[in-house]
Amino acid sequence: MSFLEFFRRNSGQILTLAIEHLWLVGVSVFLAVLIGVPLGVLLTRYPGPGGLWKKVVLGFANIVQTIPSLALLGFLLVITVRLALPVTHFA
Repeated sequence: MSFLEFFRRNSGQILTLAIEHLWLVGVSVFLAVLIGVPLGVLLTRYPGPGGLWKKVVLGFANIVQTIPSLALLGFLLVITVRLALPVTHFA
């Protein structure tokens, strides 16, 4: 089955899922901007004693941004090990 034939057969579902994806991305971006911009402005004007609040918020943001990367690393390790087993078995 070619790509165009697949698209023709499943165009309704593809369109529905694309709209759902755009909705989820739009809501996520809206919430991130709604929280992030005022918090960023607040922290630049009032960073706290010695910049404590700024350090706490940025540290928390860095941890939250690291979590998806760690999950992907776990998946890649499993895939790599499963693909490497047949090769190392005969080596």
